[in-house]
This record gives sequence, C-alpha cells and structure tokens, in this order.
Amino acid sequence: YFQKFLLKFEQQQISVRLLSKLSNEDFNKCGVETIGARQTLREYAAKYNIIFTSHDKL
Repeated sequence: YFQKFLLKFEQQQISVRLLSKLSNEDFNKCGVETIGARQTLREYAAKYNIIFTSHDKL
C-alpha cells in the first residue's frame, strides 16, 4: 500500500527517519492525503526510529 508513496519520498529525499517529522502539508505534497495514511506512516517511522536509536547506543 505505502509503496505508491515511495517514489515521491525518494524524489524529495525523505528517509524513514524523517517521516515522523513531516507536517500534514509535507505529506500532502508527497500524495499522502488521508489522515489514516499519515498517522500510519508516522507510527511506522517512530518504531523504526526507536529500533535504530537503541541500536546506535549499543
């Protein structure tokens, strides 16, 4: 489902680590127009950031 946004994220040089910091306007520019999709992406990004932040501290 979220693969359809991947090209836009790549074009805008948006990494997974940045997803949780995007505004609703930023998401809209990337074609993510629904609240549910935005929130789901933010949740995945937060989980990713926790995993890699914990790993970096090891």
